[in-house]
Amino acid sequence: MAMIAPYPGGAPATSHRPADGTLPWLVGAVALLAGGLIAFLVDPRLGLVVAAVPLAPLLVLRPEYGLYLLFAVVPFDAVAALSEDEGASTLTRLLGIAVLGAWVIHLLGNRRSVRLGTAGTVLMAYVVFAATSIAWSVDTSVTKTALRTLVQLATLYVMVANVLRTPQQMRRALDVLLVATTVLAVFVLVQAPGGAIRARLTYGTHEMNPNYVAAALALPAAAALGLGRDRGPLGWWRFAAVVPICIALFITGSRGGGIALASGLLAIALVRPGRGIWGAVAALAVVLLLPAVLPQQTVDAMWERYSHAEQDRFSGRFDIWRVGLAMVADRPLEGTGIGGFPVAFYQYMTETPVDFQFARENSRGNRAAHNVYLGTLAELGVIGSALLVVGLAAHGLAARRAQRRAAAGRDRDAARLGVALVGVFAAMLVMGGSIDLLGTKLPWMLLGLMAATALPGTAFAGGRRS
Repeated sequence: MAMIAPYPGGAPATSHRPADGTLPWLVGAVALLAGGLIAFLVDPRLGLVVAAVPLAPLLVLRPEYGLYLLFAVVPFDAVAALSEDEGASTLTRLLGIAVLGAWVIHLLGNRRSVRLGTAGTVLMAYVVFAATSIAWSVDTSVTKTALRTLVQLATLYVMVANVLRTPQQMRRALDVLLVATTVLAVFVLVQAPGGAIRARLTYGTHEMNPNYVAAALALPAAAALGLGRDRGPLGWWRFAAVVPICIALFITGSRGGGIALASGLLAIALVRPGRGIWGAVAALAVVLLLPAVLPQQTVDAMWERYSHAEQDRFSGRFDIWRVGLAMVADRPLEGTGIGGFPVAFYQYMTETPVDFQFARENSRGNRAAHNVYLGTLAELGVIGSALLVVGLAAHGLAARRAQRRAAAGRDRDAARLGVALVGVFAAMLVMGGSIDLLGTKLPWMLLGLMAATALPGTAFAGGRRS
């Protein structure tokens, strides 16, 4: 007997309708798409934020992916404001809040504890001491603002150290950073004005200072030279990426950035001479390429800037540091309170013998220290400065020990990572001597990677992840 279909003509017309449980998801997806398109029309960056909402569950389950995103956008932090208003929130900050929230949920859901290690503990002691400086600050409102920034940076540091726990994750983060930095270098080269004007990064009304552009270029370049090449036909890609980065670094005119990268290369050569040779080859290639890819006027102007550092008093830094030393001499124990250097600058400048032209150009004061170590000594005194220096040294030591453990265990990839972090640490130390580097996110994220190599249970050089 032939079977009779329950519906004439086959399946019912309603069979193509979504199940009841699917409809809310479809409505939500359409609403999200519409919201993303509207946001994109208002501002492309806001559209990216809306488009990232579906990533929330993934960030909770795998918080390391959120940190990879942060490493990808942090080179553009200074020009990533979500509006043209002064003090507007940046894409990096908004993404950082989302990643932090996802990580906290991940911690609570998996009942994991937060670890600091010796290096992290000393650095957090520095943060706590900085918080107590509000008691003797020369301007409490400025100190409160500086403390909010410092706490945010310290939180980012702790998250990086606790999320990226394996050499593979750390190396992937550095590679993501290198790709993003290469894009940054291309933008800098495209926007380069030529002549004696230093290159910088601009987006709308937002502009990134050339010295901070140089820092964003130099630190990833040192990491790339330390990691070196991979196996396979495309194994040289990191060295290829370093070429445009170094050219962009050169035309920023930042002498501190150039010296910092050279210091990173020297540290790599001391730890692993073979990598130092390849780094020197890459640097030589950049020097030979300069006349071919840049106008000769620009090359001559930048070389002249490098060679006349003493004549321009290192862009006025000698006078700034002389004023900073006067602050230290007056308040050696307590300092001005964190963030107080620019506030107190004019008062001490009037009492310090400085270049007349410099004094006239800075009659309103409000100058940054342009030196992490002197600035910390002036703002937090001997105790705060000692905590910072010891904390930084502990991170460099952690990276060196990790490299030695990996080399002894014949873990090639982990050893390369250790070499890269040693190079980054050396470049960071030198760069901190010419700008207020620790007021930006990237150094804290890189310090977090160094701290992670020494945390108990970290899967480094054959260890097991807790």
